[in-house]
Amino acid sequence: MKYLPVVLCLLFVGCEQKPKTPEEIAFDAANKKIASSRGGIAYGATEEEKELAQKFSTSMKTLEKEFFTGGKEDRIISLTKEEFLTYCKINEDSILFLVHVPQLKEYKGEVRDALNQLSWYVANEVTKDIKPDDTELELAVGLRGAIFYGGSSVGLRGEEAEYENARSISDKQFFKYFKSLKTDEQIN
Repeated sequence: MKYLPVVLCLLFVGCEQKPKTPEEIAFDAANKKIASSRGGIAYGATEEEKELAQKFSTSMKTLEKEFFTGGKEDRIISLTKEEFLTYCKINEDSILFLVHVPQLKEYKGEVRDALNQLSWYVANEVTKDIKPDDTELELAVGLRGAIFYGGSSVGLRGEEAEYENARSISDKQFFKYFKSLKTDEQIN
């Protein structure tokens, strides 16, 4: 067992990795923003995106306190200060929210389902004034714990979402929301 890290390292060094796409690079940059609250709780490339992220984050925190109990209190280490760190990306026909959920691993089964549904409700509420009601707008919410995404909701605004909940879900589904990113646009 003590040689396992060395063996794994040798295996990966010998493997050729394909280069990341611009969408993957942009996603990774956005994803890093919600790993720590050092830079605040709301992120986006524009002021509008940051404002939406702020609304989403504060709404989730308020509703989480109202509807959910449990979790570990007085944690000594928390890089996020128990905040719903949120990154927002607005595109022509879609809006994405990447959200760090404090102690996501503590939400299991029906409780995580309820959290996912709550995040879908909040996404619909905070985006209702963004584009006219007759505009078809896709919303996507990715819920991430300390390391992995464990929930997502995707669908048209005002309609039922398609939900996914698991200990770990693929983050690849979020890459497409970064396609409109210009090469000179920064992830803030």
